[in-house]
Amino acid sequence: MSFAEAYLLLFVDSFVSNLVFSTSDEIIFNTMKVFDTYNNYIILAVVSSAYFLAIIINYFFGVVCYTLLMTTVSADKTGKDRIIAVKENKYLPLIIFLSFVNFYGKFIILFMGFCRVNIYLVISLALTSRILSYLYLIWF
Repeated sequence: MSFAEAYLLLFVDSFVSNLVFSTSDEIIFNTMKVFDTYNNYIILAVVSSAYFLAIIINYFFGVVCYTLLMTTVSADKTGKDRIIAVKENKYLPLIIFLSFVNFYGKFIILFMGFCRVNIYLVISLALTSRILSYLYLIWF
């Protein structure tokens, strides 16, 4: 297997494992760490770009869920007030920053899309937390 194929496999595995409907873990990333024959900077760039795309898809899946659920429910004022309360929570950046957790982080991003939190805030904090997590896993 060439290096290009290995990095493409890493991208696909990281992308699919970070989608909300997937229960798998990033097996290729862990395998590349074990063998230590691949460039760490390229691994970080590939995994980060795959996670970036997964954030966007999970966020918009949450928006679609909101659209489907709120159109079927009659004008429920209390439900919409609760969503507004989530958007104004002072701990919201900390909650988004916790999206680096492997399995539960996907659902945090989905929930942020459901509550219609600012997408730029979600992308920046979730990507930063995951990149820091990857840096820790690669070099320590």
